[in-house]
Amino acid sequence: MKQLKIIDDNGQADIQLIRDFEKEYNITLPNSYVELISKHNGLRLYNNRFDFINLDGLISSTDIYFLSFGDDFSENMADFQWCGDSYSYENLVLFGVTAYGDSICFDYRPDLSTNNPPVRLMRHEDTFINQYGQDKNIVFPIANSFDEFLDMLYEESE
Repeated sequence: MKQLKIIDDNGQADIQLIRDFEKEYNITLPNSYVELISKHNGLRLYNNRFDFINLDGLISSTDIYFLSFGDDFSENMADFQWCGDSYSYENLVLFGVTAYGDSICFDYRPDLSTNNPPVRLMRHEDTFINQYGQDKNIVFPIANSFDEFLDMLYEESE
C-alpha cells in the first residue's frame, strides 16, 4: 500500500462507532479502511488527488477529504448517507467528499455482503434520466478496492 502523507486528522475513531455504522447499513467496511480510520478519523492528506475518466472519455482529476465517525464533526459519515433522494443510490456508502461537493463511495450495489467493495465517484453535476424518467447522478468507476484506491492517490505537484 502507498505511503499516505497525512496533514491532519480528528484523532482516533471509536471502533464501536464504526461497527454500529456497519450494523445500521448492513455492510462490512473494508478492513484496511477500518484500520486507517480507526487511527486517523477524518484524515486529510497531502497526496489526496486521484484520476478518473470523465463523460468525454478524458482523464480528469479530483481530490478526497475523508468523512469522520462521530457527531462531534461537521462532515460525519452518518450525515452523508443516502436518505432517499432521487438523484442518489441506495447501497452507495459515502466515505469521502471532494472540494467540488462530489462523493467518493463504496459501491455495495452488486454485492451487499462483500467486505471489499469497489470505489466510485458520484458527481452531482453529471446526471442522466433513468428508465423511470428520474434524474440520477452518474457514478464513475475509480478503483476495484479501497487498497487500489489508496495506491492511486498522489500529490498535486507529482
